Amino acid sequence: MTLPIITCQGEAGVDNINELGAAIEDYLERASPLPFVAGDLFINFDDGRVADGFEILGQLAQKTQVLFFTHHQHLVEIARTILGRSVSVISLL
Repeated sequence: MTLPIITCQGEAGVDNINELGAAIEDYLERASPLPFVAGDLFINFDDGRVADGFEILGQLAQKTQVLFFTHHQHLVEIARTILGRSVSVISLL
């Protein structure tokens, strides 16, 4: 198995996340599900693109566990707005 590493900035970011989500979903059709772990995946995104990204992660979470690490409270609030009760926040502060 290979591990794709995707780096992006600016407007191409959501497209790359769409592609990453599709690649993970394709993998999940052929193998046992593994958690998807992301750290500040949306750091260079505006709030609209962050919302789009959380929608993609929400769809992915229906098939496998998604762990999203951040120290940006505004991203937590956007996730809660987009994903509602499906978001479980653990604060390490």
